Amino acid sequence: RILVTNLVKNAVRHTVKKGRVEVLIRDKMLQISNTGREKALDPDKVFHRFYKESDSTASTGLGLAIVQSIADSSACTVGYDYALGVHRFVVIFGNSISGSRSNQ
Repeated sequence: RILVTNLVKNAVRHTVKKGRVEVLIRDKMLQISNTGREKALDPDKVFHRFYKESDSTASTGLGLAIVQSIADSSACTVGYDYALGVHRFVVIFGNSISGSRSNQ
């Protein structure tokens, strides 16, 4: 539950005004995407502790690191990608996916 909550809160927090958050659940896959800053996050750092793209004090930079830790301990894989103004996080339960993933 914490994994999903962190991803949804993160998407809502970083969605641009009049943007959208989408959640898709299919088989063993959860996808959460949002329209956010028109700049990709650093795929090599996105799941690192304290990684933030802004100076906002509304975030500690720990949420995605927690998501990664939960995924690692639960035989899940989490990935991130960005295209055309949409940030997308995908969690595969019990499998692996392509895209960036932390190697912590």
